[in-house]
Amino acid sequence: MQRTAATLVVSTLLLVACGETTQDSAGSGTDAGAGGSSQAGAGGSATGGSGSTDGGSAGSSGSAGSSGSGGSGGSAGSGGAPDFPGACIERQPRACDHRSVKAANQGICEENGWCLENPVPYGKNLRAIYPVSANDVWAVGPGDILHFDGSKWSREFSPGGDSIWSDGTQVIATDQSTMTVFDGNQWLPFGSTSHWFGKLSALSKSNLWAAYRNEVNHYDGSDWTVHTSPISGKVTAVAAVSATEVWLGSDDGEVYRFRDGVFTSFGSTTGSSVSIQAFSANDVWISSPGDASGNVRHFTGGTTLEATSIPDGNEVSLLWGNSGSDLFLVSNTRGILHWNGTSLVELPQGKPGTVTDIRGTSHSDVWAVGDSGLAVHFDGQKWSKPQALVPATESADLRKLDGTATDDVWAVGGNLAAHFDGTMWTNRSPTLIQNPAFYGVWVESPSSVYLTDAGGTLLHFDGTQWSAVAHSGLTLGDIVGVGPGEFWISARRSKEVIAVHYLNGVLTEFSVGKTVNADPPTAIWASSNCNVWIAAQGGAFRFDGTEWKPFALEQDYPAQRLWGTQGDDVWASNADKLYRFDGSTFQLVEGSHGGDLWGCGTHLWSFSSPGEIDHFDGTSWETVAGAELLTPYNVWSIGSGTFLSAAGNTIQRVNP
Repeated sequence: MQRTAATLVVSTLLLVACGETTQDSAGSGTDAGAGGSSQAGAGGSATGGSGSTDGGSAGSSGSAGSSGSGGSGGSAGSGGAPDFPGACIERQPRACDHRSVKAANQGICEENGWCLENPVPYGKNLRAIYPVSANDVWAVGPGDILHFDGSKWSREFSPGGDSIWSDGTQVIATDQSTMTVFDGNQWLPFGSTSHWFGKLSALSKSNLWAAYRNEVNHYDGSDWTVHTSPISGKVTAVAAVSATEVWLGSDDGEVYRFRDGVFTSFGSTTGSSVSIQAFSANDVWISSPGDASGNVRHFTGGTTLEATSIPDGNEVSLLWGNSGSDLFLVSNTRGILHWNGTSLVELPQGKPGTVTDIRGTSHSDVWAVGDSGLAVHFDGQKWSKPQALVPATESADLRKLDGTATDDVWAVGGNLAAHFDGTMWTNRSPTLIQNPAFYGVWVESPSSVYLTDAGGTLLHFDGTQWSAVAHSGLTLGDIVGVGPGEFWISARRSKEVIAVHYLNGVLTEFSVGKTVNADPPTAIWASSNCNVWIAAQGGAFRFDGTEWKPFALEQDYPAQRLWGTQGDDVWASNADKLYRFDGSTFQLVEGSHGGDLWGCGTHLWSFSSPGEIDHFDGTSWETVAGAELLTPYNVWSIGSGTFLSAAGNTIQRVNP
């Protein structure tokens, strides 16, 4: 089988390449091997070793160099064995750590026990916020209704909605077709299910306005009155003025006032997603991002909307305030700003992310919520938010987890490399490369962590700082260690599957001779340099120190995850099935679901897409945790005490 052994010169060290592969002879002794110098090369001696040809006889031995140094022998001919230090010494599986540990800042927990650790307190999108007081704040998103009591957030009800309101005793939440009320004891349906609700604005529990599309509803405390509106777009703003007057805006830029049974159009802006703040019948503020007029508009009576002097008004997507001289504006480009009546002021930490609603009780108590669980508070001086590993404006795209213990864990993906020390998650991302796409991580010890970038860079963390230790023209993926500072990386050159060996600053490529359509690179596992497994089209391929041998799964599917202990004890999984190697073939594990694989000692855990974690103790399987929230390919554990999942910007933990 064809194999390349191309050694890459990396870092700032002058590394002498392995002797070139030839058809008839080994490299000369003066061709030092990887790591070779004035002493014998890695695995070499005073005389060069003999190479072998592809089906031919070994070449002549190289002689010692004039300085007394020999190479590691010429590179092996095609099909020859690699000359790595300790090539076939089996590493011991990492020991299990069964302690149960959780982060100090724990977010919303699900009924099945999974709790958010980033972002805190919530990881899903939020659509609306309604603060009653400093210790009574309600937020809502499509999936949940949340409450903040002044110190922590909790989930109160599911599903959620689009809007929420509270007077301190009752809470009302709406989506397009339902309205739900909390009476202090329980959540109950509210109003007729035949109405359309959508956006909500309330002056009291007996004076509610709700609107969706062309239906405007008013509740007087005993009954609903339905009005058909001329609005053609989706209602994005409802601003109640009285029991007989309400202002409406749409995503088509339409602005209407409904008063005493009559709809009055104030024209359509050329923007979208109108936002309205009404202080009184003749003091109404209106914004519409993209409006060609470039203005935030103001109604002071009459039949027209007046332009204001607020700069960059066409960038304002949301507004809320206490008066016309105390307005908070959400700009698509400048973040959250404050208008004091004469000037527009940028606020400290005023660019928290994508904001979907803003509301407060006073100038020094303002909340904003948005995508990916964004919930920030303004205290009159600056905006603050719960601890997060990455800003809400960035997408980490977390992919891999690895660690040496439950209090030494790394999560990587996208531009993020985060570390957990048993108490807190900390952003420890390297900044050595632009636009990184971190994919694989191997935690050799707390003071030695290796990280791959899909762009071809290999990085190392020594416990204090990062350094770039190698670079290749390959797309780098998973990492598996086989010895001190020695490991294998799965990689691709276009669709060609490449296994890369690393030692002492040298990357050596081994072509598997197969392709794979997967992006990012494929799975890899190894217990020694003579027992390396990698996934490719056709199943899993094993390198025994001499050549790659194929071992098929059903229908030649590539393995998506690989894990083992030592020798022939190797497991492979794809999207829905799990297989175990019996020394000659992979056998289907009956009743298995596939998904992620990870283990320690002789223990194996499998996370499957139906939503469960299964444990194999060396003899039998048992289900240990439900996990309906999580993706089936980013789960990790080093023992039975704690399980972690990472996806997107979100890290979750369960302690069964």
